[in-house]
Amino acid sequence: MNRRKAILLGVLGGCLAAVGYYSYDNMISCRKAALASANDITICRKMAGSMEQYMHQPMLASEHELLATQTNGLIEKAATQAGISKRNLIRITPEPARRIEDSPYKDKPSHILLRDVTLKQMVPFIHNLLSAGLHARAIRLASPKPEDTGSLWTMEITMSYLVYDPRTME
Repeated sequence: MNRRKAILLGVLGGCLAAVGYYSYDNMISCRKAALASANDITICRKMAGSMEQYMHQPMLASEHELLATQTNGLIEKAATQAGISKRNLIRITPEPARRIEDSPYKDKPSHILLRDVTLKQMVPFIHNLLSAGLHARAIRLASPKPEDTGSLWTMEITMSYLVYDPRTME
């Protein structure tokens, strides 16, 4: 009976050692994952802080109002870069600049109408306008008609830019 107990204790000890090794290895893996997550959280917090900082910075403003032809040129260039043909760019309507409350800034909007464009064309178009210093004030999409191919949309967008124009003392 002694030999049997010794073998049984040996097998039990081996099983306990295997479970102990597995537990230790699992603990080390979880610890590495926790440290990586803590590092990720630190990076995310830094990024969120920098985003918060940029949100509160004033937008860049032009020192003078662009001529309608310059704004139209920026819009046409953005459309061309996005693969939108001139026949799909129906209308560009510059609107008068409006003062922003009691600030020294004016907002100069332009209304743009595009027809029969795809979503794949709209996204780069808007991105190109944003990269050119314009800001999207309103975007309206009209879904395709069921009898159409279903992929061509109508888009109305109002883009604007800020103009620094302090009031003069009278």
